[in-house]
Amino acid sequence: MPKTNVAMTVDAELAEALDRFVASRPRDVRTEAMEVALAKEVLRRARTLLAGECAEVDPSSVLSSAPGAGVVRDRPATPPSIPPADVAQR
Repeated sequence: MPKTNVAMTVDAELAEALDRFVASRPRDVRTEAMEVALAKEVLRRARTLLAGECAEVDPSSVLSSAPGAGVVRDRPATPPSIPPADVAQR
């Protein structure tokens, strides 16, 4: 994936803490540590946003307007048994 150069100004204490973290780990550099932390935060916020949007959906309205709406309600209460992984690989 192509990279873009981004300049940031951060609190001095945060930069020092980041440097201590990077120094304690083999092969890590500040840029990689910041990229990983930023990616995790963006993913966390996206999941939080999605969870919030899902919480606002009324399941009964989705089921009643979906094609084949009665199918979900007609399923048995217990799911079908799934074979163990070693059986499925044969």
